[in-house]
Formats: sequence, C-alpha cells, structure tokens
Amino acid sequence: MRSCGGLKGGALSVGIHRHERNGDPDVSTYVRHLLRQALSPLFEMIRRWRTLTLTLTLTLTLTLTLTLALALTLTLTRWVLHGELHDPHREFFIEQRPVPLHQLQP
Repeated sequence: MRSCGGLKGGALSVGIHRHERNGDPDVSTYVRHLLRQALSPLFEMIRRWRTLTLTLTLTLTLTLTLTLALALTLTLTRWVLHGELHDPHREFFIEQRPVPLHQLQP
C-alpha cells in the first residue's frame, strides 16, 4: 500500500483497487474494505445528487402540469360560461368567426 502514499481522490481509489487481486485472500478482503471506505463519500454524494435531481424533476413536472391545466381550465371556463374565446396562439380546437345571419338555421 506504500505505492498509494502520494495519491489523492480517484487516483487513490485506483491505486487501492490494483492491490485487490493479491493472491492472499486476507489481503484482498482488507483491500476491498479499504476501497469501500475510500469510495463511500463518493457514493453518498451520488445518492444525494440522484435524490435531489429526482425531487427537482418531479417538482418541475408537477408545476408545469398544474400551470397548463389551469390555463386550459381558464380558457374553457371563459368559453363555456361567458362565450368568450381567448386563444392568442390558436391552440384551442374552437375558432371564433362571424357567420352571416342568413346562414343560421332557425
């Protein structure tokens, strides 16, 4: 293990790992233990990052879904209850246009 003396970070982990294939089972077991201990902060950081990323993704998805649902609800409410069609981006399936009176059937 003296060969790992000046190493840091990922290089230290690689240096420790190189000693794992030792012919002595006790040495290999000890090296695996050292490697687990050396890598545990990295694995914890990755676990926390994944949790944070998942939380942010779910929050953003929920926020966008609720925002879109609210916009659609407001558009439908204005159309159904007040007869107003506000569709500046022409995304709604109904279109407002004048129809001459003679084309309307009684």
